[in-house]
Amino acid sequence: MDNNVTIKDLTESLQNEGTDITFVENEEFLNTLGEGKDAGAWSVKIFSIIGAWIGACLLVGFLGLAQLFESTPALFIVGIPLTVGAVIGSHSFRKTTFLDPFTLALGILGQILLIAGFGTSELFSEDFWQYLLWIGILIEGVILYFTLNPLQKFLSVILINIFLLSFFGIERLYEFVHIMVGLLAIAFTYLWINEVEILKKYKIAYHNYFPVLFAIIVSLVMVLAFTVNREWYHEFADVDLWWISSVFLMACCLFTVHHILIRFELKQHYYLILGLAGFLLLPSIMAPGLAASFLILLLGFYRGHKITLGLGLICLIYFMSAFYYNLNTTLLIKSALLFTSGVLFFTGRYILNYIFKVEGV
Repeated sequence: MDNNVTIKDLTESLQNEGTDITFVENEEFLNTLGEGKDAGAWSVKIFSIIGAWIGACLLVGFLGLAQLFESTPALFIVGIPLTVGAVIGSHSFRKTTFLDPFTLALGILGQILLIAGFGTSELFSEDFWQYLLWIGILIEGVILYFTLNPLQKFLSVILINIFLLSFFGIERLYEFVHIMVGLLAIAFTYLWINEVEILKKYKIAYHNYFPVLFAIIVSLVMVLAFTVNREWYHEFADVDLWWISSVFLMACCLFTVHHILIRFELKQHYYLILGLAGFLLLPSIMAPGLAASFLILLLGFYRGHKITLGLGLICLIYFMSAFYYNLNTTLLIKSALLFTSGVLFFTGRYILNYIFKVEGV
């Protein structure tokens, strides 16, 4: 919070001196930097969200008791106004403590009713019900574009990826999972590295950047968690060629290392550090979850973002355990692989410490 106030004071002083700062043209964005968010404000917000969800569920429960959901038209009649009303409410009640989460809760329930309405419609037989997923993607895409609620944007991006993943599973398009992982990894890396440039150039980014960014991170982890661990999602048990996903993720890791070296002008040992990073990533060639964890950790360290770092550590622990559990080999080879990986990382740590000491970093 002190950092936020400092940033706002700094930008105001620079503007008073006549310095052109294009990324602070949005007055609303500047005002949010100086907002004080104490523990009391957060507790009120948390209780208001809980109360909003309870109220929304009670409302839908009452409508259910009134037998409004026994027919397809009733699902549309209730679902459409709830969804549209939530989008309008995100514009009208943005700074209202209770109404903002209440409209969000109603909007999510409305989306569920809409998709259920399409599912029970005579337009869809058993052979075509998978197209409901594309209707869900369309609905979430429209909501993502029009709503101003950051949590709704976050959920819309995640739901779009869930629908896509489900469609690939239903149609047995297993190898498209690798393309999905690659696109998510590239988007995550690009958005995280170019944060300042994006916020400076695009005014629309003020309301979209962080909800979409964190939704992409969660979606990447979610896709890998459901497809790598075959005990969770049997439909993706036939996914093969995991090295394709790993290549995308390793390339993003190396690009991030390249960007950091250029950013901090560490040119003397540029190729040595880049080669060492590639060597350390080699054990993850058949474990894309590990490569994704390294990417999240790397970008979290670069941006100094504690939430991203924490997520990266959790992912590393989970995917390391999943890799060890799912590896179809003897216990001795599993132990040898883990031991070798540990030795490689410790060796890389000491080499990097020596290089940075020579560079004076």
